[in-house]
Amino acid sequence: MFEAFVRDLVDARRDEQRLTALLSTGDPLGEAADILPFMRTARHLAAWLGRANSSLGDVDLLAMEKPLLGGFRCDIAIGDSETGQFTLVELEDAKANSVFEPVRGRDYPRWSRRFERGFSQLVDWAWRIDHERQPSATLAAAFGTADPKFHYVLVIGRDRWIGDAGRARLNWRRLHNGISGQRTTLWTYDDLLTFVRVRLRAAERDASALIRTSRETGLGPD
Repeated sequence: MFEAFVRDLVDARRDEQRLTALLSTGDPLGEAADILPFMRTARHLAAWLGRANSSLGDVDLLAMEKPLLGGFRCDIAIGDSETGQFTLVELEDAKANSVFEPVRGRDYPRWSRRFERGFSQLVDWAWRIDHERQPSATLAAAFGTADPKFHYVLVIGRDRWIGDAGRARLNWRRLHNGISGQRTTLWTYDDLLTFVRVRLRAAERDASALIRTSRETGLGPD
């Protein structure tokens, strides 16, 4: 089930700093052992993942490890109850072979089984949700609207282990993701951290400007 969520920039910054510290160790991170336990205690960071969906307005719904239709489950679901926009997130591990696996005799490594499994999760979610398209009491029960809109996100691996050639391949696949017409984001954990830092910095500037203007005009609290 979704829980009501209210954004707090102080808590979001604290979560960002914790993610920075986690990634700065350079250690491989397991999905079940490291990443999921971290995200369960970093709800504000988890909510910022929803902003990968540029059509999502105010994040007010959040669910960790949310069951989906047909027995599927996503690691994080973020929603805007007013617009009916949602972001569904699959988190995979961050290890040397998370995105690519070396193959003897080939110039380029192949996409890893871990990556393909994670990407297939997104494909299956999109298929199952489209299978339920309206009129759908099932979608309404799960998301609060019979016609929800979705953005799918896969987070996997680290930049340090994929190199420039791997980055180019990942960027290409991000643009040509192969899920027919569905909005999809493919990130490393470094991409996630950069995205959150940029968006959080902008939100903090906006909040500071609003407070300053309120004080100068006398229209807001001191």
